[in-house]
Amino acid sequence: MIWVIETNGQKKKGRGVLKGLKASKKRYANGSENLNIAFSEHLGGTVGINYRSFLDDVVVIVKRKLPLIGVRRWSDIHPTIHRQIVVHMIDRWALQDTVEVEEKILKIANERYRGW
Repeated sequence: MIWVIETNGQKKKGRGVLKGLKASKKRYANGSENLNIAFSEHLGGTVGINYRSFLDDVVVIVKRKLPLIGVRRWSDIHPTIHRQIVVHMIDRWALQDTVEVEEKILKIANERYRGW
């Protein structure tokens, strides 16, 4: 999706939506740092009102934390970087630091990394 904005008579082109902006707005409106998120009992993915913001936030963190050079597969990434992603998501979202939550976050991050 390409959009055009006119500013002072000049056209400015842009691409797509800005990832993570909606979650930031929700945090600001909510007045707290953490947003609520739930995982599906049957499928393991995110559910609820903030599910899309959670996925966008995972994409932003994955792009910031993961190296592009010298990495071909998710399994090539060092486990400390996996842990950094999990810790960052737990800090920003109302999640408990358990093994099940860590596995679900890393599964989503793995899927998003392959798509990237």
